[in-house]
Amino acid sequence: MSETVRKATHKGVLKIGDIEINAFVLDDGRRLLSGRAVTASVGLTGRGQGMQRFLKSKSLNPLIPQELFVAIENPIVFTVQSGLKPTYGYEATLLPELCNIIIEANDQKPLPPQQQNMVKRAKILLRAFSTVGIIALVDEA
Repeated sequence: MSETVRKATHKGVLKIGDIEINAFVLDDGRRLLSGRAVTASVGLTGRGQGMQRFLKSKSLNPLIPQELFVAIENPIVFTVQSGLKPTYGYEATLLPELCNIIIEANDQKPLPPQQQNMVKRAKILLRAFSTVGIIALVDEA
């Protein structure tokens, strides 16, 4: 885990259809999503070791590159407000990577029926990210 506890200077909620993702900007400029938000966004529920489920999944694990594996195992510790308990987050770019892995795993061998909602949500998220991305690129140009 990260040693330094960073502070979120901004927070908000990304709304993509019925999916809501808690997002933060840290004092060092990094854009984060909470660990719970990442797992919930693809349809996983529960607390605790949510992100570890990606690493332990027999269908997803072989597709996770080492750099992403390390990022999942080492969440960024940050606080949203002084006095509140620190929380764990991941750089925002991690979510599209996970979505691509979920879809690729399903393309290679269809995931079990109980994981098909995860595939559906991954596709919804990636489509939304690509739409926002092209708008941002045009704005930047």
